Amino acid sequence: MKTKLSFLLRCFLIAIVSSFSHGQNWEDNFNSPNFKNNYDMNQGQNFRHLTSGGYNNSACVEIKINKGSHHGGSMRYMLKQKWGFEPEEVYAEYRVRYDASMGNQSAGYGGKAPGFSGTYDEAGWGNRPGYGVEGWSARGTINCDNQNYVQNRYYVYHTYTNYDAPVRNGTTDYRNFNPKAHSVSNPGGQPHASTKTFGSGLNWGNWSRRDAGDMDFNRWYHVKQYVKLNDVGRNNGILRAWVDGVQVCNFTNINFRRDNKLKVYAYWFNYYNGGRDVADGDAYVRIDDFKIYTPGNNGGGSGGSGGGGNNTQTFVHMKKRNASGYALDGGNGGANNQNVKLWATNTNNQNQQWEEISRGNGFYSYKKRNTNFCLDGGNGGANNQNLKLWSCSNGNQNQHWKKISAGNGYYRLQKRNASNYSIDGGNGGRNNQNAKIWTSNSSNQNQQWKFTTVSTSKLATDKKLVDESGTDHVVVSPNPFTSNLNITLESNHGYKSANLYSITGRKLISSKVLDNNKTNYTMSFDGLNLAPGLYLLKLTGSQKASKVFKLVKN
Repeated sequence: MKTKLSFLLRCFLIAIVSSFSHGQNWEDNFNSPNFKNNYDMNQGQNFRHLTSGGYNNSACVEIKINKGSHHGGSMRYMLKQKWGFEPEEVYAEYRVRYDASMGNQSAGYGGKAPGFSGTYDEAGWGNRPGYGVEGWSARGTINCDNQNYVQNRYYVYHTYTNYDAPVRNGTTDYRNFNPKAHSVSNPGGQPHASTKTFGSGLNWGNWSRRDAGDMDFNRWYHVKQYVKLNDVGRNNGILRAWVDGVQVCNFTNINFRRDNKLKVYAYWFNYYNGGRDVADGDAYVRIDDFKIYTPGNNGGGSGGSGGGGNNTQTFVHMKKRNASGYALDGGNGGANNQNVKLWATNTNNQNQQWEEISRGNGFYSYKKRNTNFCLDGGNGGANNQNLKLWSCSNGNQNQHWKKISAGNGYYRLQKRNASNYSIDGGNGGRNNQNAKIWTSNSSNQNQQWKFTTVSTSKLATDKKLVDESGTDHVVVSPNPFTSNLNITLESNHGYKSANLYSITGRKLISSKVLDNNKTNYTMSFDGLNLAPGLYLLKLTGSQKASKVFKLVKN
C-alpha cells in the first residue's frame, strides 16, 4: 500500500511539474551582492559585484581574466534546478561591456563568452565532443586579436564535431572515440561537420570586415540569443543572435543531438582565454540585466531591444508592496502636470490601468488608459519631486522607466535620465497621497510595485500609415512590412533623406536620398536581417520639420 501511494504521489508531482513546464522566465539585474547564490560558480572569485558602473550606472558584475591564466571563470544558471524542467528552446538576453584591457594583450583576448549548454558535465566542451549522444554546447566566443573592437560568434559542439573518430561503444574517452556509431552514411557531408575535437565557429555577421555583430570597447551592448534543439534524425536545430536589436546570425541547420535525453541544461556565462594562450595582462568584462525565458514568457514587454515584436498592447496595475491596499492612480481624465496619487486598489478602475510601452533596452513608458498621458518624473531628479502625468512622447526620457525586478512579481521603476531616482509611494498608504521620485534603493519597499496584467489586446496596424500633419501628405506602406517599404510624397515635398532606426534610436542603414522632384520611393532592407519588432522611419529636410513613423516588421 505504501509503495502504491508513493508511486501515485510521484505521478502527481510529475503532472504538476509538467503543467508548469510550458513557460518560464527569470531575470537578474545583479543588484544583489549575493547574486552568486543563484548560479553554479567555478572560479567565482573572479566574479565581482559592483554597486555602480553597470548599464545606466546601475549595479553589475565584473569578471576579471587574470594575467598568466586562462580564467575568467564560469557562472551557470541551471535550468532543471531552477525551473524543474529542461526546455528544448529558450531565449536569453544580457548586457555586456568589454573593457579596453581585453584588446591590450599582445595578441588580444580570444576565447569563450556566454551561451547555451547541454553538456551535463559529461561532454560537449573542452575537446570532448558529445557526438549527439553525450552532450552539446553553443557558447559564444569573441576575438580581439590585433584590432580595436570585439568580434562575436557561436562556438558549437554538435553531433558532427570530430565526425571521423573511431567508434568504441560506451566509451567515456570522447576526445578519441565516438561512443555510438552515426546512423547516417555520410557524417562528413552533414552541416558544419568537422574532424576537430573542438567546436565549430559560427560567425555573427561577416568577420572579414566590421559588421553589426561587432562591439567597440568601453561601451554597453544588448545581446539576445535563441536556441532550439533539433528533432532527432533531422538537421533543423536553430541558433540566432541579435546585437542592439539587429539580427546578426540565423543558423537553421544544426544537429545538436541524436538522443532526446539531451535538452538545454544551463545558460553559461563562460569567460576563458584560449586555446593554449593565457592572458598576458589583467582584462575585464562587465555584464548586466540577464534574462532567460521560454518563447512567449519574457516577463512583460518586448524583452529588451530587438524583442519579441508580437505587437501586443498590455495594460498593467501597480500596487504598492508595503501598502497593498493602494495602487498608482492617475486621477480622473488627464492633463499636463496632473499629480499621480495613491488610491484604494481597484484593478477595474481605469485610472489605475497603465499601458506598458517598450522604449527598448529594458525601459518602458506607462500611459494612462484611454488617455495620451504618461507617468513623467519631471526634469532631472530630486527627492520629493512629484510624479506627474504629461503628454506621452517617445523620446522624452522623463517618461522612460527601467523595470527592475525586486522578486516575487514586484518591480522598481528607475528613471532613465536620473538613474539614482525611482518612483516612490512614500511611507504607508492613503487615498490622495502623492507619488514621488526618491533616491533609488533596492530594499526600500516604498519603491516596489506589484505588477498585475489587467488586459492585453492586439494593436491595430494600418496597412498604410498616412500623415497629413502640417502642409504635406506622406504615405508609408505596407505596415507591417517584410523587406521593402514604399514612400509616397507630394511634389516639392522638401524632404532630403529617409532613415530607418531601431526602437532604441540606432540608425540601421545609410540615408536614402530624397529628390524634391521625385514623389515615389522604395527602401529595401533585404541585407539587414532585421528581427521582428518595432522600427522607426524618419524623414528629414533642411528647412522643414522631421516626420517619424512607427513601423512593425513581420
